[in-house]
Amino acid sequence: MTKERAWKQPSAKAEDKSAETALLSQTEDAWMAARLLGKKKIVEQLVDDAYRGATSHGSPQNKKDLVDSTPAGAFTECVHSERAIELIGNVAVSTGVATLTSPKRRHAYRYLRVYSRTRGKWRLIASQSTPLAAA
Repeated sequence: MTKERAWKQPSAKAEDKSAETALLSQTEDAWMAARLLGKKKIVEQLVDDAYRGATSHGSPQNKKDLVDSTPAGAFTECVHSERAIELIGNVAVSTGVATLTSPKRRHAYRYLRVYSRTRGKWRLIASQSTPLAAA
């Protein structure tokens, strides 16, 4: 059995907000890429055990639900737009639009994600999504 390699989160000094913001953007992109590829171990590392959220369809979810959702191949690409990240000490709030696409479908939603930094690592602790009308 081959061990799935862990994603190593880069680090930045807490005083450097632009570096922390870039780090969070990279973390969000890595989290979404891992979800699209079905790399559950990486998703598990980036999501806090206390995670609580709601899908764009209104369903509540915990960490297990999130890790088990969006199987590999359901979508092939995710583009973030309108991303804004606000840092408040060891908490970060990210808002924006995520657009998931595949050859057969498209799903866009506005999101709010809350991260917590523990021992220098950012972890997703909460999220809420609202679907956007098809363009």
